Amino acid sequence: MPLSDPKPMTLRLIGQMEAWSSRNECLLPSGRKARALLAILALSGPKPVLRIHAAELLWSRHGEDEARSSLRQELQKLHVAFAPAKTEIVVATRFHVGLRSEVMWIDVEEVMRATPDQPDALSLLNGDLLECLDGIDPSFDTWLTGKRQNLRDRARSVAEAALRNQFEPDAMIPAAKRLLQIDGAHEGAWRALMVAYAEKSEIGMAIQAYDQCRMVLASLFDAAPSNDTQQLLIAIRGPPDKRR
Repeated sequence: MPLSDPKPMTLRLIGQMEAWSSRNECLLPSGRKARALLAILALSGPKPVLRIHAAELLWSRHGEDEARSSLRQELQKLHVAFAPAKTEIVVATRFHVGLRSEVMWIDVEEVMRATPDQPDALSLLNGDLLECLDGIDPSFDTWLTGKRQNLRDRARSVAEAALRNQFEPDAMIPAAKRLLQIDGAHEGAWRALMVAYAEKSEIGMAIQAYDQCRMVLASLFDAAPSNDTQQLLIAIRGPPDKRR
């Protein structure tokens, strides 16, 4: 949630979908189709969406006339849900529909605006995009998969660059953890974490990081850490006769 100068509507699309007014009134429509329509409009902004495109994403197995009629019904649900905000949020014309981006704070937009020098917004990516909207329609599922991948790829790229910019252990550790929050199997981040702890003489923490890396890789891919990561562990542990 923005800490100051809140906009009329706050929209969270990462994890569980949420929508609130500046007075903390819930603006989230109750139906899954209406929520999916809201997500389509929000993630397509600031450009409006062709009505026929939105209808095809949500009613791909229905005829065009039926899909258009269903779209009008879901748009009405959005208008009703947004009423407490007392601000025009949806802008609709004969062929297009969109949201007024200037009256909304959207978590995905904050993540997409993050840079290697200002990566703090990446912490908002603490779950999957639109976790509860799978299975609405095959076309929507395909669209959503692409949006999820684009968001993760963008966030990973920024987090990787932010980590490369750090050279002091106390800065490397949070940068590596930020990247691991986005991609828990990122061995480069695990190695950076191991190195940072070792440079702080926290050998136990470095070994613990390796063990966590090993468990994640085994769980996700049934694989072991790469040779580079294993060799780093050996170097951190040091010769057998010097280990405690």
